[in-house]
Amino acid sequence: MPNTLSESEQNIMAGQMRREKREKEGGSYGGGYGKEMYGGGYGNSYSKDKDDKNNGESKNDEQSQSLRQRVMQARRALNIKKRLKEKAAKKITAPIRKGTNWLLKLSWLNLIDSVGLTLIWINIHVGLNKIFGDKLFVKLGGEWLEEVKAGAGGEGAPAGEAVEQGEKMIRWVEIFVLLFLDVLVIFIILGVLYLLALMAQFISASTWEKVKMLWAHIDMLEPVYDLFH
Repeated sequence: MPNTLSESEQNIMAGQMRREKREKEGGSYGGGYGKEMYGGGYGNSYSKDKDDKNNGESKNDEQSQSLRQRVMQARRALNIKKRLKEKAAKKITAPIRKGTNWLLKLSWLNLIDSVGLTLIWINIHVGLNKIFGDKLFVKLGGEWLEEVKAGAGGEGAPAGEAVEQGEKMIRWVEIFVLLFLDVLVIFIILGVLYLLALMAQFISASTWEKVKMLWAHIDMLEPVYDLFH
């Protein structure tokens, strides 16, 4: 049979046949292996991994929250124990603190009557405060307003803050008075020691030396005599 198709028509028909062949092969690949492996198998595996990952993250969140709650509960328990210990210690030290406050107050009130002897206990109280703290030996100034501060609602209350300010003012006054009296006592002790040394030297000296010592001290007192006359 003679070939009635031209060369261009033959090329078109060959191209159509190749396209049909490719479409058939592609459909088989996409519908069979591709669909099964990529569409079905890989997709299901990916979704499963994603669900496992979400479940793992939720479990980690729950574990972190439970750990945080346990830490907070432990802190609360420690705070409660600390407060209970502080209350118990305060109950034990309260009578001692009250007694030392009373002694300190009594020492200030009888300072003149005792000719300054109670100044010894005031200095001892200050030293014990540095060693044992405020729980047993209150700071200067606190002995007068201890009961007032307790009745004002404590340290946090507004009235308590006003009492604290007054306590600080009294403390500074007492510190100044204590320092002045301590320096005065030191000078008095040094003066007494100087007089005792002069007396011992005067007793052991000869008659002429005694006269010279008396004359020297008279010359020292002459400016004082002129000052008042």
